[in-house]
Amino acid sequence: MKNTCEKTGQKQQVSPYLYPGVVSKILPLNVNSGKIYYTIQYIKNTVCDYFNMPPPLIQIKTRKREIKDVRQIIHYFCKEYSKASLATIGREIGGKDHATVLHSCKTVNNLKDTDAEYRRNIEEIDRSINGVK
Repeated sequence: MKNTCEKTGQKQQVSPYLYPGVVSKILPLNVNSGKIYYTIQYIKNTVCDYFNMPPPLIQIKTRKREIKDVRQIIHYFCKEYSKASLATIGREIGGKDHATVLHSCKTVNNLKDTDAEYRRNIEEIDRSINGVK
């Protein structure tokens, strides 16, 4: 990523390793294996934007279907696209434990296999996360 220095006006390379706290919130973390990993916050915001739901609503302890379904989808994509452990994903998304995250992933996979509209929604969100229109 090239950025212009405010003092000199020169273009310089900005490394995510030099500024991990700032850059990791906006950019995906690229790993040598070629797979791209995203932050939990980025995935949460992308999925919430898709469903027009404010991200803080995900943290509320409720079993309302419209909130629970979005939370499960966020769990699913965090497992797919982040390097975080299941316990970390659960803790950051709704204060759940690792078993809840596993259950969410299994539920999303089952619904993807049986419901064509649900599968299309998941594919659209996947493209959104990966920046593909």
